[in-house]
Amino acid sequence: MFGLFAKPKPTTRLLTGVTAILSASHRDQATGRIHGHTWEITAWFRFKSHIDQSVRAYCLNQIVSPLDHTCLPDAIAWGEHLAEYVGNTLNAPYWDGPASRDCVAVDVARPSERIYARWEA
Repeated sequence: MFGLFAKPKPTTRLLTGVTAILSASHRDQATGRIHGHTWEITAWFRFKSHIDQSVRAYCLNQIVSPLDHTCLPDAIAWGEHLAEYVGNTLNAPYWDGPASRDCVAVDVARPSERIYARWEA
């Protein structure tokens, strides 16, 4: 009888992550002035022992590199939107390769300012 009311054991999952650095500018929403930041973007994936992390790092860099040292468009100029853009791009059906479509979270950080954002699938 007590088994019916027992709490189920929480399921655990292993994640692995890769990080890319992005230095770019964006417009301040209030003033319209351009200023820059350096973001650390970490993509988290379900652990799969047969996938080399360098493949995932390459995929992340393919997304981030074109944005480096540019003025970000308003649609992805904020950490939350940038995290969502990276996560959705990594999980997009057209993205080929063994690291595709298993990104479960993306963290975007401006560590010097202690500002963070997270997107989760």
